[in-house]
Amino acid sequence: MCHSSEASGPLGPLGSAQWLDRGAHACSDRNSRDRDRLISDLGAERPRDSLSQWTARTASVLTAFPSWSAEVRCLDLTEEVGELARAVLVAEGRKCTDLEEPVAQALCGVLFDVFALAQQYQVDLDVQYGDQLAARRSSRAGQRRRA
Repeated sequence: MCHSSEASGPLGPLGSAQWLDRGAHACSDRNSRDRDRLISDLGAERPRDSLSQWTARTASVLTAFPSWSAEVRCLDLTEEVGELARAVLVAEGRKCTDLEEPVAQALCGVLFDVFALAQQYQVDLDVQYGDQLAARRSSRAGQRRRA
């Protein structure tokens, strides 16, 4: 669940409900061509903010909530990952439940806590995530050469 109370849309600066709903419906559609087209359409609609900008926006939303320790935030992140797992299981038809949370909404809940932790620990996600992607890319390339 996205935790926001600020203006600029029902979900505040983290995104608009309409954009998330469109993404959620696309994710449940089994036709990958339609999903790919929608993803590219969504990319054209939304500005591409940096991870640091999303972290800063999340920090501004956090001012409306009680301050949580890193341990409590981490526990909340674990809960959000569980909600994401349930949403994926429902979307894939592996689990039936009355409480259907779209995958896109569950992903937002995870991102909220990730950005909150990044802000709390002063992590520059643009740099760190870029380094992580580069390391994974080179690790994968090394695996291909050995195979």
